[in-house]
Order: sequence, then structure tokens, then C-alpha cells
Amino acid sequence: MSDKNFFQGREISSYGEPVSEEEIKEYSIYYIVNFIDEKMIVPVMRTVVFVGKNLEPDDVNSFYFQDIDSCHEGKGYEHDDGYEDFYVCSAKELNSVYDLEHALERLMYCFLQQKQR
Repeated sequence: MSDKNFFQGREISSYGEPVSEEEIKEYSIYYIVNFIDEKMIVPVMRTVVFVGKNLEPDDVNSFYFQDIDSCHEGKGYEHDDGYEDFYVCSAKELNSVYDLEHALERLMYCFLQQKQR
């Protein structure tokens, strides 16, 4: 058995395919990909777990993500350390949230753009 895998070649677009409201699943792992430059080729990525929608009484279309480390430590939404391990975004802000395959495509696009410099 080989320890190498084949990643099928594909065309990588300049725009990402973030997760949609309809696709997102509770307790699934996602990746928030942001960029620190205007050309959007220097990424910053956070691994998070989607923990629910509208967790506060006055919420409207609020999506809650928990930092992967605090999730693995077993901390829930209302733990004693506060809420610093959680990210809340609107439906419009889901444009930075990807499943693994699409996060990898964003990173590959960045790699290809940086390689051309």
C-alpha cells in the first residue's frame, strides 16, 4: 500500500465557494478564511465548529462558531471563561466560511498567485 495519494487536478477560480446557510450543519468543522492584503493572496485561517444559529434571544440570522481548541476541551457556549472562544457572524458574513475542500481551494489559489509574483 502506498503512502501517497493523488489529488485530482482542477481549475481553481479566483473567487471562493463558501458554505451556504442551507448546507451548514451543527457540530461540523468549518474554516474561516480571511486575508490580510487587498489582493487577497495572503490568507489567515481559523478552524471552527458550527454550534448553532440564533443562540441568544434577540438574534436574527446569527451563526455561532466555536474555536476548535475550546471545543475539544469540552467547553460549551455558556462556559465560565466567557465567550472569547466563539465567533458570531451574519448570513452575509458566511462568505468567509468554507468546508475543507473549498478552504483548500482558496489556499491553493493563494499559493498559485504568490508563485506568479
